[in-house]
Amino acid sequence: MTSVLSTALNGLQAASNKAAKAAGNIAGVPEDAVPGQEISTSAPDPQDIVDLKVAEAAYKANAAVVRVDNEMSKELLRMFDETV
Repeated sequence: MTSVLSTALNGLQAASNKAAKAAGNIAGVPEDAVPGQEISTSAPDPQDIVDLKVAEAAYKANAAVVRVDNEMSKELLRMFDETV
């Protein structure tokens, strides 16, 4: 695995974790909630909504890096195949 791909995958995981945390906060479910636990009915913190959108953008950006890395690897192999 290339370092670029490894970095992108780590970024995808971080964005996913950030989105899950923000979504849980918006839903009023604490991170350490147990089944049957009462949830909050207060209005969501606007920062959680911002965090969710930031996580979405980060996920899209890292997914694009994975896609480009794949395309570049395929092209490199194609070029190598032509010269051999």
